[in-house]
Amino acid sequence: MGPLVLEGSDKLSIIYMAGGDLIEERVDGYNRVRQRHREMFNTLGSVKNQLTREPVGSFEFHCVLLRTDVFATKCFLDEGFLSHREHLDVAREIRLRGGEVYFEPLSVVRYDTHRKFEDYDREFFELRWGEEWSNSSIEYNRKKWEVGPEDAELKRLANWTKKHRKLFERTQTSWAVHVAPLVARKKLATWLRKHKVIAERESQ
Repeated sequence: MGPLVLEGSDKLSIIYMAGGDLIEERVDGYNRVRQRHREMFNTLGSVKNQLTREPVGSFEFHCVLLRTDVFATKCFLDEGFLSHREHLDVAREIRLRGGEVYFEPLSVVRYDTHRKFEDYDREFFELRWGEEWSNSSIEYNRKKWEVGPEDAELKRLANWTKKHRKLFERTQTSWAVHVAPLVARKKLATWLRKHKVIAERESQ
């Protein structure tokens, strides 16, 4: 079970994840796997009444409640995933073995991206998100999930990681400076869809 995850300052209620989607399909002999964080960068007040306990596709390890008997069914924490998708792998294994993953909005935690990283954070940050661990994780992911050599999602993941490596430096400036444009863009897109200026997002 995954909770409602907020991020940033405790003075603002910005959603990081309100349950996750994990969509898998077989295309040209390979698996194509996509993920999405529900309600990401929405303010809690704008969607709170719409949130409900329900089955979802995935969670993140920022906070999760797992039954111990999950591991008895060989849904183990696969150490081949050093940097990426370790949480998705567990969620996927649970579902492949007939289990379910739930989102619980009454359980609320905050992912503290507001605090700047300290010097002692740097060593592990650079290890986890460095090229060696990142590339190893992506290739391991490709092999285990039977993903194609030119998979678009894994290419996006590699590009995201390059940007994410700059996070340490970004935390030295105000979190609000970085998140405010994202929240504003999300609100604008929601308004434009509501007034049919742009098309609704395709259901996943």
